Amino acid sequence: MASILDIIRSVIIAGIIAVMVFGVHLMTHRSAVENQVYQQMQGLSDGAIAILGEEIRNLKNFASTDVKIETNHLYFFNLHNNLVYLGVTEDQLSVLEVIIGAETDQGSVLSYDDEEQAIVLQGNPSIPPGSIITVISADELEDQTKIISGQNPGSAGGYIIKGNWDTIPESGYTYRINNSDYAREQYYSLNLIDRSDEDIYAFSLIQLTSDGSEATVSGDVMQAGFVYLIRADISLRSKAEDLYQDTNQEFVTNLSKDFYLRGFRLPDSGG
Repeated sequence: MASILDIIRSVIIAGIIAVMVFGVHLMTHRSAVENQVYQQMQGLSDGAIAILGEEIRNLKNFASTDVKIETNHLYFFNLHNNLVYLGVTEDQLSVLEVIIGAETDQGSVLSYDDEEQAIVLQGNPSIPPGSIITVISADELEDQTKIISGQNPGSAGGYIIKGNWDTIPESGYTYRINNSDYAREQYYSLNLIDRSDEDIYAFSLIQLTSDGSEATVSGDVMQAGFVYLIRADISLRSKAEDLYQDTNQEFVTNLSKDFYLRGFRLPDSGG
């Protein structure tokens, strides 16, 4: 009888050890998968920041007199005097570089349709997508240059731009249209997270004081000439198929990088 109990006891102990070993193996496997996914995500976020840094490094001046302080869409002219658009959506990073051609049309702004986010031009001219539009304020003290992505099919008509306006065009403003050629048109699928509902944007345009600290700016826009720093915030989410199948857990990695603009010098740290 004792020998039978010993055998049963041995089998139970062996089973417990096997379950423990299998559990440790499963945890190790999960940990390895999680670590691999995290490393892949970190590599993607580092790559995205590197792409943004390469573009911003060639920034010559902004494409608007007044720029939005926080935005997911950035327009500027680079050292080649080409128009560059950087756009961060919920899924991808877009980089467009456009060579500006000859002027094809000019006239007056009729209105802005806030619901459709479309600018309505007087006379409803025929403008192909990809054209460049420059809108100039009535007093000619402000202007902004954007890329037209298409015409709105809604009843109000009007034209849609890539990204968003820095300031809303008003009736009485004038516009100028130029044709264009794409020097580059690149899209990077990164599974990005749009966090604008949390007031966290891909780009924050920052003014600095003489000692290098961040200045307090009131309002949603400021003069482009006062922007000394662009802060890029990128958030990526892991894809479900990258993880083991018995959990709904997902990983998010956040990366923030400061890019000081050409011409700004940090104060000396030494005496």
